[in-house]
Amino acid sequence: MNAVEDIRYRASSQFRLWSHTRSELVSLRSQTNSLATTQISNRLSGATQDSQLPDFLTADEELELLKFFTVELFKAGEFCKMPTEVRATAAIFFRRFYVTNSVMTYSPNDLTKTCLFFGAKSEGQFHTLSKFAEMFPNTKAEEILAGEFLLCQGIRFCFDVRHPFRALEGAILELNRLDVNNVSFLPLPLFQRR
Repeated sequence: MNAVEDIRYRASSQFRLWSHTRSELVSLRSQTNSLATTQISNRLSGATQDSQLPDFLTADEELELLKFFTVELFKAGEFCKMPTEVRATAAIFFRRFYVTNSVMTYSPNDLTKTCLFFGAKSEGQFHTLSKFAEMFPNTKAEEILAGEFLLCQGIRFCFDVRHPFRALEGAILELNRLDVNNVSFLPLPLFQRR
């Protein structure tokens, strides 16, 4: 990355709001987990005095669930024939949302579909909501749409995602344009458009 690109990146919302050290992320996830545990405990203890509170997930357990659902998000995006950059953007939205929100509060299964749909829109790939919902069993279009504003709030309305797939795809296009010794550089399967 040259100096000009570095200056642009440091001015981006991604750098300002979503660049954290490992220890900062651990702390944020711990705070999110603690807040969710407290809120759920208060709701449950207010509903009935006799019941014992359940065992809550730890921050590490939540992180393991996020890893699992991130993989599932990529599989779902592949099933829907979405390009790599859409899947990557959706995964980043998903992971950002759960930095300040708990899986104990918001279902990752529901948010996965919303992130894929919104990730596609963010990358300029527009799908009909009803046709997108039909790809998933027992899913209504309203369910996907219902999580959109919540997702936008959770990611602080930062829709621009800078990930390496654009640069890598650009490098492949540039190599193909140069046509070195009449050899065409075939795009890697990861970067093929569908």
